[in-house]
Amino acid sequence: MPDPDTWTSPFPMRIPGIRTYALASELLGKRVPENIRTEFWKQLSLGQALSLIAQIITDIEVHSGTSDAPASEVDMRWAKQVANRNLRTHLEIASTFGVTLFAPQMLLLAAKEAMLHSPEGPPTDDARGVDLLVICLLGIADDNDEGPKDTGGATWGGMDVSLASELIANLHFNRTLWVGRQLVWFERTWFRSWPKRTKAATTVGGEPHELFKEATGIELVDFAAAAFNLYAQAAGHGYVRYPDEFFATLGLPAEAVKHFLDATSCSVSEMRRLIRDDSPAPKPSRFGFDAFRRFPLVRLESGELLMLSPNFVMQRALSETTFWDVRQYLRKVDAKREVAFHQCTKDILEYEAGAALRRIFFKKKLQVLDEGQLQKRLAAGRKSMPRMCDFAIRSGRTWLLVEVTDRAMPRPVVFASASATALDDELDKVLTARKAEQLISTIRLLEEEKTRLRRSQSDERFTYIPLVLTGETGLPWTLPVQHRTRERLASLGHPEEFCSAVALITLKELIMLENAAALGHDTIEILRSWRLDNPSLPLDQHIHLQTIPLNSPVWERNRVSAVVRSFANRMGPSGLQKN
Repeated sequence: MPDPDTWTSPFPMRIPGIRTYALASELLGKRVPENIRTEFWKQLSLGQALSLIAQIITDIEVHSGTSDAPASEVDMRWAKQVANRNLRTHLEIASTFGVTLFAPQMLLLAAKEAMLHSPEGPPTDDARGVDLLVICLLGIADDNDEGPKDTGGATWGGMDVSLASELIANLHFNRTLWVGRQLVWFERTWFRSWPKRTKAATTVGGEPHELFKEATGIELVDFAAAAFNLYAQAAGHGYVRYPDEFFATLGLPAEAVKHFLDATSCSVSEMRRLIRDDSPAPKPSRFGFDAFRRFPLVRLESGELLMLSPNFVMQRALSETTFWDVRQYLRKVDAKREVAFHQCTKDILEYEAGAALRRIFFKKKLQVLDEGQLQKRLAAGRKSMPRMCDFAIRSGRTWLLVEVTDRAMPRPVVFASASATALDDELDKVLTARKAEQLISTIRLLEEEKTRLRRSQSDERFTYIPLVLTGETGLPWTLPVQHRTRERLASLGHPEEFCSAVALITLKELIMLENAAALGHDTIEILRSWRLDNPSLPLDQHIHLQTIPLNSPVWERNRVSAVVRSFANRMGPSGLQKN
């Protein structure tokens, strides 16, 4: 069996100054193929392997920010735990040159391998085995760095379709959501009335949190409080393993704790089955972590529950995932109510986008026109109503147009296994088909209005910034997406100005713009410079390049404290502080 103490080859850097994954072929001078990794995993008990992986993931998720500095600090902290001096030295040098040693994707892939190959056994409450874990991580990174598969010359977005698919999946996987934003989203989504008083809102038969209680028999705030307590324990103390007695100390109703554990945890044997189901032959997806997202808590042989990822726990209990708990219940009892519930949840993203836009432009006293107002203004008296976007804002000679879609990426796109045809289909549904037509129709109507009014300044030229806003699970904006968007829109005969200006943004990025506006920055100018100077970058990266803080606005940060207090109140006088 290979002896890790003898793997001491010099470290050749690939791209100095750019954070890339550390590879076994570079740090160790040779690859660590899966068959050798299997032998290494057999030397680590499953409890210890998962405990080490969970501790590193937790360190990354609760302490890393948006810059490279915190990530490198986590890397160095864990590199110092490596016992082998030569290996430790190579890791420290690599981290100094900006190479990522512990990447969440590699750690989750390592967790899948450990689940399949490590023998049952308890954790040891120390860093024993971290050397073997690091070597396996380096080997997994080499496998992940093999490049795109042979697609017979098929391209998409100006590059090999496999590479384009990988870039999209990678950007989607690495999207992060500040836990405070998740808490505020949870409160605004579940504990207010439906945003639109439509027929669907009547048919569904209750407000959001009332429907969760109908579906589960427990209060949603208790379900979420249990999840947040685990996150708080991880952030405050680094805890990743919990005995059953811990949950009895939370002060929550026993039935709420039981439902939380039933919904978020499974046994080792069940997790192994789910991982095998998620990993079809011949080559499983490197982005397929559905099993871990569905059950972020795993019951070890010792009886403890291990939390692999604090973020996965929060997403399971406080994100759109919880909608499915209600939808599955309604589907069984009343299909009409299930359809109505789905429509009501779709309205939430549009409502939140409109609210953010109004906050952004309130100080400038600019009106945010919604679709209904646009119809009255631009299409009054028409026999048939033309298509229009959801929101429009005029600032001087610039119109910002926003269309909203809550479409989530399908599994083949998430897993980087989509064909060129499938990627085109997804792009059409999100942007280049109906959504583009609505934006172009709105532009045409605004131009007609300008001509019709015949004012003295009617010869002025408007600039349009057309955007489609998605949720966090939607198609991300990146180089191949931008390239293919221009190709497809141009092939349909749309104007070049539109083809080059249109883009995708997320609600998270809109909230970042809101913070930028609160700091005194010109939001329209940020968007204009983005579309001119960095058209293929996601908006948050462009904002970062402008040295504008990627923070949440003050009002959102203030609401976080209120949500946490509501959790503490549910857990009794000692609340979160007792554990």
